Amino acid sequence: MSMSTVWQQDGQPKRMTAPVSLIVSAFAPVADIRLSLTPQLQQAEDTVLLLIDLGRAKNRLGGSILAQTVLQMGQATPDVDNPTDLKNFWKVIQQLGREHKILAYHDRSDGGLLATITEMAFAGHTGVDLEIPHLHDPFAALFNEELGAVIQIRESDFDDVYLALREHGLKACVSRVGTLNPHFALRVKQSGKELFNESLVTMRGWWSDVTHRIAAMRDNPQAADQEHALRLDKTDPGMTPKITFAYGEVTSDKWRVTSKTDSSASETGHSTQVTHHTKSRPAVAILREQGVNGEVEMAAAFTRAGFKAVDVH
Repeated sequence: MSMSTVWQQDGQPKRMTAPVSLIVSAFAPVADIRLSLTPQLQQAEDTVLLLIDLGRAKNRLGGSILAQTVLQMGQATPDVDNPTDLKNFWKVIQQLGREHKILAYHDRSDGGLLATITEMAFAGHTGVDLEIPHLHDPFAALFNEELGAVIQIRESDFDDVYLALREHGLKACVSRVGTLNPHFALRVKQSGKELFNESLVTMRGWWSDVTHRIAAMRDNPQAADQEHALRLDKTDPGMTPKITFAYGEVTSDKWRVTSKTDSSASETGHSTQVTHHTKSRPAVAILREQGVNGEVEMAAAFTRAGFKAVDVH
């Protein structure tokens, strides 16, 4: 529940103990990783962004990042006013995900709707036109951190998605808030009036400025500058893995399944071991950097799947 760092300075031992904090982690199985939802907007034609506002337009700003930046705490804070809404929201998102109705998903959290849409635009490498509902105060609508999420769906799926949300009691929580644009910019409007229009290149510069400056002090400044320049290159597609080997369905001639006794495997003492016995083991790089966790587990998983895991720092 607490961590300490120990180092030497001027020949004397130094120690800094972090404040005690409780971190609770929860895990759940993923039955089909292909159904995972991410904030990466898909550059598909005729899509729409929907805001599912579990705060039901209360738009409370207390305790928000916005309030903190202007040295205030605010008054009313976001809350779970209706636990049933939260439960039904979870159910309908799972349903729509299984039905392949959601192209991208991002919860509204730190920073509010504006930060949510900005992160989705960065991840999808595409511009967005954001429309604020006409009866809402633009400031509160953009920066409140009420429960909710933004989803990207196909226009052709709108009726099905809206019906599913209505059947789960969330009809009053749904509003169209945006579409993609080809201008590589974030444009915010309300009732036809433009409130904000800025290039994603400029916004990425703002977004990554602190990271860039820290990296320039910590690492090779030239390498930090090169990395920062890549972030600002709108033609750079980002990480685009290329598979250089043939792959397909697992067949019995490639894999052998055996059973062994292992007292720690389960209550019955039996576990299943999958042994890969093809001659070729494609190499996969396991990248490791400051702040990276789980590289050992990832290497073990790839090794068991038949790869040659190579540690790359």
